[in-house]
Amino acid sequence: MRLFLILLNPVTTEQPAGMLSTDSLPEGIAHFLLVNKESKPLNERLIFINHPQESTWKVQSDKPQYGTREKIKIDISAQKKDGTPIEGDFSVSVTNNSHILVDSLSDNICSYLLLTSDLKGYIENPAYYFIDNSVVRQKHLDYVMLTHGWRRFSTNNIDMPEIPEIKRFIEKGQYISGHIKNFFGKNAKNPFVKLMCIDIGILKEIQADEQGNFIFDSLNYTDTMTFKIQAKTKSGFSTVDVVVDKDSFPVAYNKYPYAIKQEVAKKEYLDDLGDTYIYEGGMEITNLKEVTVTAKKKEVIRNRYGGINDTAMGIEEIEKKMPGAHNAFDIIMRMPGIMISGESVRIRNNQGAPMLMIQGSPFDCNAETLRMILTDDIESIEILSETSSSFMGSNGRYGAIIINLKQGEIQKRRPNPTLQVFTSLGYSQKAEFYSPVYDTPQQPDNGKKDLRSTLYWNPAIKTDFTGCAQIEFYTSDQPADYHIIIEGIDRKGHIYRYSNDIVKP
Repeated sequence: MRLFLILLNPVTTEQPAGMLSTDSLPEGIAHFLLVNKESKPLNERLIFINHPQESTWKVQSDKPQYGTREKIKIDISAQKKDGTPIEGDFSVSVTNNSHILVDSLSDNICSYLLLTSDLKGYIENPAYYFIDNSVVRQKHLDYVMLTHGWRRFSTNNIDMPEIPEIKRFIEKGQYISGHIKNFFGKNAKNPFVKLMCIDIGILKEIQADEQGNFIFDSLNYTDTMTFKIQAKTKSGFSTVDVVVDKDSFPVAYNKYPYAIKQEVAKKEYLDDLGDTYIYEGGMEITNLKEVTVTAKKKEVIRNRYGGINDTAMGIEEIEKKMPGAHNAFDIIMRMPGIMISGESVRIRNNQGAPMLMIQGSPFDCNAETLRMILTDDIESIEILSETSSSFMGSNGRYGAIIINLKQGEIQKRRPNPTLQVFTSLGYSQKAEFYSPVYDTPQQPDNGKKDLRSTLYWNPAIKTDFTGCAQIEFYTSDQPADYHIIIEGIDRKGHIYRYSNDIVKP
């Protein structure tokens, strides 16, 4: 909670002093200001409000000792000082003490949310101030308030703060933006812009503003996707250039003002790291004899509806018979059985537009859409008559055109300023922490060494209404000597942290 006015109280010569209970103040850094009648600051002071959440944690394993590759069940129970169960969301990690040195003074959930994220400057050993609530640590923490980031916010007109200027629009998911230039390099006025992504079946068209700026929002895609953007003037001419805004990322910086000391890793960890590399295939080199291929590669048309298409052309046949074809429209208009009337595409003896399938996704079949598919991307094109496409139902009553694209790396394209092909980073797909399971007699004897330094990690453990949770994992090939760290918040936003050894050899 930053820059939130909690109390405004007058100070007079008759009553220059007073007392304020900290029970009503939220935990964290409070900013006290002394201002004059014009709300100009005369003096200011940072004070840390500490409401430590005293709790009792019980972390109990189902056995006192374990062998190698044996299942461990750990019951977790958390209660407040008054015995009330702690129901909340927590992250849990279990590490091997012989591999990982636990740094009790480095930044953790308590020190970050309440201290380091709210101050400018570097704070050494921030977790030190949250080990306990002793008078000594409170005094040291007050020294931090006096020396770090005493001016955090602009305090001008604090009684009537100005409404901040909104510089960015409200995002409704992912978006792709850019601007359109006209033939003379100026901003194009209200051009039409079309966005296409074959992999996820996106085909959208919007009109840019008077400055040529456009944005496609409310998108939803994962990983790295390839998009195509094509633009035309308001009158329908292709005399424009498309400029797509690049993905922006925060600039990395070193927040440490001093040279970082090189930590000396434990010898056991380095030895096991080298052993793991060898056991998992490292240092293994297999020399293969030279192989010379003399046969000519025979073109195989990869199609989704082999045996029922009426006409099919692979890329080699296309390049041989249609050397000047730049896109799918140039190819299809020369294929047998196709009729072109202006921007309309028809299969002979049909009055309606055929179904267009690009890499398995349906699109509107018209010349403009087909021009966005470049020849360099095409592997094969299939034409299905209305009889052959009857299995598609009513969508295939006028026939179908099937375009299969090449797999793998995108080909280099001819320069075309009106059509931009680019990749954009989407959401990262969910990745689950790998933890081996030895639940059959054969698995513990698979011959592969298990030298894990982190035995268990889960960022989404929930304690129920009784404050309890349970986790399970398997030991490694080394003696069980483990440390557990639990961090999270309860339903009311209170912060909790627990750190201790759980299994000793």
